[in-house]
Amino acid sequence: MHKMQDKKTFPSLSIQNQKQGSWVYFWIAHYNDGTSLPQYDPYTLDKHVFDEVEKDRLVKFGWYPFPITLADRLMKEKKLNIKCNPFLPKYEVEIDDNKRVIGALTTNFIENASYIICPKCGSKFKDDKIKRINIGANKSQYICPKCGEKPYWKCSSCGMKYDHLKDTDNYHCTKCGHKVGTYWPKFSIMSEQRRWRIYKLGYQETVNGINKKTIMHIQENGDVELKDN
Repeated sequence: MHKMQDKKTFPSLSIQNQKQGSWVYFWIAHYNDGTSLPQYDPYTLDKHVFDEVEKDRLVKFGWYPFPITLADRLMKEKKLNIKCNPFLPKYEVEIDDNKRVIGALTTNFIENASYIICPKCGSKFKDDKIKRINIGANKSQYICPKCGEKPYWKCSSCGMKYDHLKDTDNYHCTKCGHKVGTYWPKFSIMSEQRRWRIYKLGYQETVNGINKKTIMHIQENGDVELKDN
């Protein structure tokens, strides 16, 4: 049985929820003598930057999903937020006399959103996707699109429910004459922040004497988009 409430017509609780973006890719530079320079050294866990890459010795460069052993060590010893997904594709660029790597970086994104949470079924909706209803006496509140949870007027004696004040007899029950009060479901507000990254790999190649720049935009789920500059 819900308690009768005469006030508090707006959500009273704010819940903060942050979804951190994980690191899913790291780069490796492959040299012409069979050696390589990984972004994270598998033995010492030292981090290298792209400026350290010896571009004149490159034969291949690419973004790779973290192997489970390296990911586990980086999480435990370096406290990095890494997600190991061996099913992600790798993205490589083969280097020759007509092609060179010009950059590898990540772009971070942050998205903020607010959601209304239904106290009955727990469903969450964006504020512009959930309607408010007016029940009279300048009172309005959300109605859940999924389960229909909403405010109403209720007789304090027989329990008769009314969707709007105009259906009552001037704040009194039309059935038994007792006073009615309002029931307000406690919808809450959740602020959610989502963070994610796009991994970029830029390379330049000479085609028919013309330099052409291409940038790979790699999503966290492995999708890629090629953009020519």
